[in-house]
Amino acid sequence: MLPSANVPRETVLNRAWAKNLWKHSLSKLQGDPAHLEAFHLYVAGNDYATISKKTGLSESAAKTAVHRLKGHLRDLIVGHIRDTVSSEADLEAEVAEFMNLLS
Repeated sequence: MLPSANVPRETVLNRAWAKNLWKHSLSKLQGDPAHLEAFHLYVAGNDYATISKKTGLSESAAKTAVHRLKGHLRDLIVGHIRDTVSSEADLEAEVAEFMNLLS
């Protein structure tokens, strides 16, 4: 997808950085293969009934796995961003900007 002519280059670059950080962090997630599959299905927009059928996990187990992996993913992303800032205030701002860039 080509960037819109009305979008500043800095925004285009920041979005690319955010998407790459997201993909990199997803690739670093570790866990039980069924749990990872459940998480990826969740990220792709599947509901827990579908996730349960595709992974063999109960809906409760799928929800727990997704919840835990969301936390791990957030830790990976925040850890990477933390390495690039000098204060907690900057960290909060950068994490908010990261989320905004992905939306």
